[in-house]
Amino acid sequence: MDPWSDGVYLLGLYGDQRAGCWMLVNGQSAAVIEMPPYNPGQYSPTIAAQIACEQHNMLVEHLLCTHSHEDHISFETLRELHKAFPNAKISLQNGFKALGLETLPVQYFDNLLRLDLSGEPLYLVHAPKHSWTDTVIVFKGVILMGDWELNTIRSIHDNKGKQSVPPSAKLKSIDVLCRFSTEHNYIIHKAFSSHANDRREDIDFVELMKDTKADRRFW
Repeated sequence: MDPWSDGVYLLGLYGDQRAGCWMLVNGQSAAVIEMPPYNPGQYSPTIAAQIACEQHNMLVEHLLCTHSHEDHISFETLRELHKAFPNAKISLQNGFKALGLETLPVQYFDNLLRLDLSGEPLYLVHAPKHSWTDTVIVFKGVILMGDWELNTIRSIHDNKGKQSVPPSAKLKSIDVLCRFSTEHNYIIHKAFSSHANDRREDIDFVELMKDTKADRRFW
């Protein structure tokens, strides 16, 4: 468990795309974020989560994912996690239905879902920008942004047909996240990417969102 913030840990980076698997912790309750595929020879995300739970006397109560791209959710990894933690609730945004997960007890949601870890709120907010299923996760002042491209309205999936999220939808998502802070009286002071390649500390989140409306070319 690599600590990134209070209650926020990186379990490892998996697969060819090095997607992160994360654990959120409060008391003896935990949530696992992302179900990435893993390469032969790697400890699986499931084994990493089991070791963490055994070492710290924790119970995984939630299985979550930031978006439905294949480097973030593997049916095999999700099935392994569900088998290891059968009482954990699987909560995914409605767009994940297209993956055909009918054999698993998934709770689907649309705009916002509030969960709980031993009394600490855990929010899932649907905010498409990088993909149509983008789900940002807010916990203990930290926001896990999935693969959101920050400081630009652009996305690497622009002009890729149905994968593309139009600028109007991206701007709406930014406004939703700005309103979240106000409506929930919630201060977000850190933002992390799922791949652990973008780490923002001591941020003004609303200002960061406003700056993300700018049309900048980074790639």
